[in-house]
Amino acid sequence: MSEKGRKGFKRENRKNVKDVKGIEWLKKNIPIIIGIFVPLYPIINTAYKIIYGSKCEKFYKLPGKYFDVNINNRLFYLGCIFIFLLFCIAPAFMNRWDKENGEVTKWNRVVNACVALVIGMLLGVFNLYNLLEIMQQIYKAKGGFQIINEMLNRYPYVTVVVVVALGIVSVLGVTLLDEIRSIKYGWLQNIIDVIVVVSFVISFLVMVYGTIFKISVSVEDQTKYEFIMYDETEYVILSTKDGCNLIVPFEIDKNGQYIFDTSKYMLKKTYDGIYQYKDIQTPPHIGELLKES
Repeated sequence: MSEKGRKGFKRENRKNVKDVKGIEWLKKNIPIIIGIFVPLYPIINTAYKIIYGSKCEKFYKLPGKYFDVNINNRLFYLGCIFIFLLFCIAPAFMNRWDKENGEVTKWNRVVNACVALVIGMLLGVFNLYNLLEIMQQIYKAKGGFQIINEMLNRYPYVTVVVVVALGIVSVLGVTLLDEIRSIKYGWLQNIIDVIVVVSFVISFLVMVYGTIFKISVSVEDQTKYEFIMYDETEYVILSTKDGCNLIVPFEIDKNGQYIFDTSKYMLKKTYDGIYQYKDIQTPPHIGELLKES
């Protein structure tokens, strides 16, 4: 066997040993990881329920025992985010795999770049949703946040283009990192590096803060409620637990502000009444009804 052949054999052998060790590590540690997280679920779920009940009690001025929440949807959302992040770095791993296996061709490069482009666009679209969530949460903020909100509302199309472009540049930049490093002109490489890093940081922060706002316990800013009609009188449902609806009377003032009178609450079976789901646009005011004051 030639010297070149022996070197290639050794390199291939090292790669196979590395792959086997990686598989063995996964087989050994995945059960341990699952064993750690499974017992944590009831603890996290219980803590989340306690925090949610406490926040509801403080805001609605009602006993926290009437409020219930399940963390499953939020954990599922986090799982989807994690899977999506894996998709975002998948083109970079495809690129690296091609190089380690000597399969770098123009066609492979084009395929990896196209995959990165599509995933980057999806990241941008997803971050538009995250940005909307952030704007809804900080609409009351003053100063810099208020200025940013006003600018985003004033130039919606520019916002869409910029956010999507940032997502594309982030994923493409990570995928083509080695190609960027091989650019001969240092000044051009530095400019591209700055653009990629800034795009990645902004996209990452928007995703993180959007996710935090999405899964956080936010009672004070809730605007979507179920309403129900009992005996020709409409009530708002604050919670559903153990087959019963917690309902209170409400009214709307001359400015369109909803007022929930939580001093008079009732528990009614869920199968009674006529339901309607509404977005009241702004968080309700908790207090006594104007008609009776």
